[in-house]
Amino acid sequence: MYKVQKYRPALVKDGILRVSDKSADCFENARAIFFALLANLPHEEVHLILLNGRSEVIGTVKIAQGGLHGCALTARDVLCPVVAGGAAAFIMGHNHPSGDPAPSHDDITMTEHIKKCASLIGIPLVDHIVVCPEVRLARSVLDP
Repeated sequence: MYKVQKYRPALVKDGILRVSDKSADCFENARAIFFALLANLPHEEVHLILLNGRSEVIGTVKIAQGGLHGCALTARDVLCPVVAGGAAAFIMGHNHPSGDPAPSHDDITMTEHIKKCASLIGIPLVDHIVVCPEVRLARSVLDP
């Protein structure tokens, strides 16, 4: 079992929820944060965990909401809140309401594109996690 992380909001600015005392220094911690954010949603959403230089969570932000089968977003949609939030790195996460955590071809293609764009501005994409909250499954897009 995993333990859902509890957040103490410190500041909300430009849609970014600032949090403190949390770390996303491993897959399991990031997965727990995404489960807490995306649990039991009937539609797909994409969220970011913004990290400081010590892999501590400085905030989370929802960047897209779609239907049952997907969300449309661009690298700009992802990178604007990353830069505005002052992140040193970030982790993407989204849910698959279908219950299958396997990344789609579009998930893989989009992740590679965002990873290249992020590296151009010097803010690395650490991981992209797909979660299926109903069955407690998660999978990394970058490490199939």
